[in-house]
Amino acid sequence: EMSNKDNRQARAVRIFCTFLQAILRSKQLDLSKCYVELQAFCIECSSFKEAAACHRLLRTLDPKTCVSSKLPIPLRVPSPTPVPASPIQAAAGQQRLLLIL
Repeated sequence: EMSNKDNRQARAVRIFCTFLQAILRSKQLDLSKCYVELQAFCIECSSFKEAAACHRLLRTLDPKTCVSSKLPIPLRVPSPTPVPASPIQAAAGQQRLLLIL
């Protein structure tokens, strides 16, 4: 019987392989940088049917041509505005804002 840790690891492998297959099918991953590592992972975890399916999919793809020209653009998160430490600093900040306007 599998222990709780083994169950969690098996679940993580299955979820990762399913996610990887979706990314490979949509050509959102540059395989030229990670093809060998992904193939090794799939072979190492080949006892799981999801990993075996992922390995079969990897073998059908050419690592040099598996990059879509429409890669997602990374989101730019604005830096947070500093929070004043005290009400006096907040009031001073509002006064400076009024002077600028």
